[in-house]
Amino acid sequence: NLDLSNVIIDFKFSKYVEGLNAYTTLRSIYIKDCIITSDGAEAIAEAIKQLSAIERISISRCQMAQEDLKKMTSALKNISTLQVCYIQSMILESDLNPDVSGLCWNQYSRISTLTDTLKMNANLYWLSLDANNLGDFDMQLLGKVLGTNKGLKYLGLSGNSIGSAGARAIAEGLEINKKLEYLCLKNNNFGDAGTVYFAKALGTNDCLRHVRLIANDIGRVGAMALADMLMVNTRLEGLDLGLNRIGCVGAKFLSRSLRHNCQLEDLNLDFNGIRNIGAVSLA
Repeated sequence: NLDLSNVIIDFKFSKYVEGLNAYTTLRSIYIKDCIITSDGAEAIAEAIKQLSAIERISISRCQMAQEDLKKMTSALKNISTLQVCYIQSMILESDLNPDVSGLCWNQYSRISTLTDTLKMNANLYWLSLDANNLGDFDMQLLGKVLGTNKGLKYLGLSGNSIGSAGARAIAEGLEINKKLEYLCLKNNNFGDAGTVYFAKALGTNDCLRHVRLIANDIGRVGAMALADMLMVNTRLEGLDLGLNRIGCVGAKFLSRSLRHNCQLEDLNLDFNGIRNIGAVSLA
């Protein structure tokens, strides 16, 4: 493993790149809590290209410019051995100062290079993009790729800024996708409207086994849509709806569908204001 934590990665890192050619057995790179300059990002990108056997890359809580992150993620698309990728909680200049280079999450995609990787790499089965403030525009790009991707089994998008439009884009990709098994969407903003899109997609998707929709402001309308989905879905094993506002009425909708669904093994409804009446219907 190559572990780069709590350091400043700048032009000095480039002198180590040539030496990495000797490490033919290097399988994992971990970069965490670092400050990465433009020169440092170029050096990391070059290192990634040289490591022909790399299987796992994790980049988290690093401070850098958005364009430099794109340099690094662009290098991933030609690494056919890559299987697991974590890019989480990044601190970009455009977050600290929205006027930097005129870049803003809501107007420009930060994951366009990663979607290229998904198009080209069929071995990548785990992708986590949690807590990156990704918006609906990014989800539109990702949704299109999901429809054709044949390798990804886990997708983590928790703690972003996904609204109903972004949820619709992901849901449309799920209607076509035949590989993804685990989808984690905790702490987003798509509410009932986005949940209806996901419920529609899950009504036809026969590969997803676990879906986590914790803390998404889902109410009775979303619960009703999910209940209708559970009437026809025969693949889903786990559905996590904790920290929403489903209430007693939503619980009643779900209880009716559970009488017909024999596949679901785990349904989490913690902190939903269900109270005794809703609990009785579920029992």
